[in-house]
Amino acid sequence: MVAFLALPRAAATAVTPSCLHVPVAFGQKSHQPSRFRCNQSAASAVIVAIGTGSSLSRTLKRRRGAVLTRSGSTLPDFPGVCTLSLPSFVAGERAAGPGCKTLHLMRHGEALVNAAGRVFPKGDPRKSAVRLDSKFFDSPLSDRGILQSAALGAGTLEGKDAPPRVELVVCSPLTRAIQTATAVFAPSGSADEKAAGSAPRLYVLEALREFCGKNFQPCDQRRTQEELAAAFPHADFKHMPFGKDKLLGPGLVEAPESADARIHWLLAWLRERPETSIGCVAHMQILTRLLTKHLEPAGFDGSSYGDLDNLEVRSVPIRFE
Repeated sequence: MVAFLALPRAAATAVTPSCLHVPVAFGQKSHQPSRFRCNQSAASAVIVAIGTGSSLSRTLKRRRGAVLTRSGSTLPDFPGVCTLSLPSFVAGERAAGPGCKTLHLMRHGEALVNAAGRVFPKGDPRKSAVRLDSKFFDSPLSDRGILQSAALGAGTLEGKDAPPRVELVVCSPLTRAIQTATAVFAPSGSADEKAAGSAPRLYVLEALREFCGKNFQPCDQRRTQEELAAAFPHADFKHMPFGKDKLLGPGLVEAPESADARIHWLLAWLRERPETSIGCVAHMQILTRLLTKHLEPAGFDGSSYGDLDNLEVRSVPIRFE
């Protein structure tokens, strides 16, 4: 099976079981850090194509309307349409019992921008300058990130447990997060669904995009809904607005209040979902904010954790009241 990985401003590159490379986009050199160990043959068997989910013809429902109709809900399709209050909930050990859901929070695999920055020591100004480079716009996974994500999904990544079984997958609209969610959880309609033997649905949520509140970082700017839907036809994009990115761009960063409003929407949306085990793939800053500003005050004990590593999973019980 041959698929194509579509990336912005770069020619599509064929992806096969023996060729799991992301195109070197935007004219940058390939940055690959230290070696890692995983069963690459098993990884290749699990993921034939992370990028597009093969040549699927699944039709995505596109709605410009902002209001959901299920069960009379008036929850907007995506954040920013109206102000929402934070749903009442408890997290951690306090959430145990009937009605408990588990959120499996995962940071995406290594991206090209991560690999490029790691060649410089901590504190080196060139390290932070990498994230300001426009050639890393919507940075996809690196070769290493692709293989590690596939190996994690296959349960063969050294030092990592197999991913949790989930009934639903949600992720950020940034390319690296969609690639990771597809590789690790084999969502419905993706090329590796049959090999993985499971088929949770994948929803791409504007609410889970990275929080960039200090300065504009092109790596955290997303493509349009239309571009992403064409590149990842197995994913559902109805919870992402049409048109260009309005949260991040040259001279434009997001306020913390906006990030919190996105989290409020996320929690309200999860409250309405029937699934009880949910994979959630996103980014360092937005997941850290979700954990420290919302889940920990509700009872989750995060005191034993440090910064989120690539492909790290933190499972948080949560019960809405």
